[in-house]
Amino acid sequence: MRLMRHHPETIHTQLHSVIVAVGKQVRNLRSQVARAACQASGELFLSQKRALETDLDELVSSLLHRTADTNRFLRADSNAALDKMIEVISPSRAVAVITGKGISHQNAIVRTASARLLVSLVSKIGVDKVMSHSGDMRDKILIAGSNLLTEGSLDTRCFAKQLFRMLSTHPTFSPVLSEVIPSHILRNISKTLQSLK
Repeated sequence: MRLMRHHPETIHTQLHSVIVAVGKQVRNLRSQVARAACQASGELFLSQKRALETDLDELVSSLLHRTADTNRFLRADSNAALDKMIEVISPSRAVAVITGKGISHQNAIVRTASARLLVSLVSKIGVDKVMSHSGDMRDKILIAGSNLLTEGSLDTRCFAKQLFRMLSTHPTFSPVLSEVIPSHILRNISKTLQSLK
C-alpha cells in the first residue's frame, strides 16, 4: 500500500500483474490477507484512477464477491474499495462492470451492494447526465433498476426505489422508460413506480 501511495508510477508499469495479484488475494481464504487486498484495491483505485479501466472486471468481480462475506470487516473493506472505484472510474465503465458482474450475481447480498453502488453513482454524476446520455449507460441503469425492483431482498428493492425516485424527477423519464424496458417487465413494476410519485 505504501508503494501505491508514494510511488504510483512504479505500479503503473506493472499494472496488469498487480491487478491480477490483488484480485487473487481478495479471494484468499485467510481473512487478514483478503482484508489487506481489499484495502490495497482501494488504494489502487485512488492511485491509478482511469488506468485501471482495461483490467477492471477481474478486480471488481472479486470485490463484489467479498461484499457477501460472513466477516463484517471484509464486507466493510470491500464496500469501501468499491466506493473508491466509483469515485475515480468513468461512469460508463463503472455502470458496465456493476451491471455485468453485480446485478446478475447469484448472491442477493452482492445484488444489494450493486444496487447501492448504482444509487451512489447516479447521485454522483447527476440525473440530467444519466438521462441525457443516449448511449448504453442510461439503458443499463434503467434495465438493472427495473430488475432490482422485483428482487426478493427488501434492501435491494429500497435501493432500486431510491434510484427510480431520483431518475423520475427528469422530464423524459416516462417516455425513455417505456422505450427501454420491455413491456412485460414494465407491467410488473408499474404499481411500484406509481407509488414513488
